[in-house]
Amino acid sequence: MWIIVTLAAAFFQCVRTFRQRGLKGLLSTNGANFVRYIYGAPLALTGLALLLATSSAPLPTVPPGFWLSAILGGLAQILATSALLVAITRDSFAVGTALSKTEALQAAVIAALFFGEHVGLGGALAIAAGFGGVALLTLKSLSWQQVMGSGGAYGLLSGFFFGWSALFIRDAALAVPTDLPLMAALVTLASVTSLQTLMLGAWLLVREPGMVTKVLRAWRISAPVAVLSVAGSACWFLAFTLQKAAYVRALGQVELVFTVVASTFLLREKFGFREALGTVIITGSIIALLTLAR
Repeated sequence: MWIIVTLAAAFFQCVRTFRQRGLKGLLSTNGANFVRYIYGAPLALTGLALLLATSSAPLPTVPPGFWLSAILGGLAQILATSALLVAITRDSFAVGTALSKTEALQAAVIAALFFGEHVGLGGALAIAAGFGGVALLTLKSLSWQQVMGSGGAYGLLSGFFFGWSALFIRDAALAVPTDLPLMAALVTLASVTSLQTLMLGAWLLVREPGMVTKVLRAWRISAPVAVLSVAGSACWFLAFTLQKAAYVRALGQVELVFTVVASTFLLREKFGFREALGTVIITGSIIALLTLAR
């Protein structure tokens, strides 16, 4: 079940990122990011209400630790999404997304350093191979300044925050006292998106006056992004309740395949041998990491 749910999550996320990219010309980076929360939170709350109405399970009472993990996971996801939007507008859609997909590699390192989950020698080699693929995608020359000055740096930063977000959100979902994985996922999703709406909304009101109004006025083109975002997040959160975050994010690298198809056939972007080889190496390293971590 977690494999099916993760594949669905990867597909929804790819389509959502593609649609969200189009909002960047109408809204600021944070404004385009805010769309998924202000419209997504009501949808998540509605989904939770429907589950409570159609099941005999009561609404779980979450412990205090749940809220800490939810806040940290939600904040990390906000930062990750904003960095991703910058990456895919400064560089190609495929390359920006591919670099953000190093999140599984970075999450493995974070888990080993801060959560006591070690990947072993084989996992370390897989991580090294993954960053070799990243180099093929980003290093057009040997100038590190040029690499850091492009969208590639934001792609890597996005992966870093996505890694933290996955670990914190899994902690939050596992803290929900229920035997129903879907209940845990929807309680976490509704809580996290509501907190994200408050956090990013407050930031926009202070730092970008008028942006919230622009987001609300753009509801016709923003609504599909919100629906895709909630569908994808619900699948991710459900997968996190069923399997370890590192495994889920590793399998989620299939989004790279969807990204290549979208960038090549829809955006008419060039995706040559170097980019293809880098993507294959990254994907292969993720698959190896998933296999070795079993």
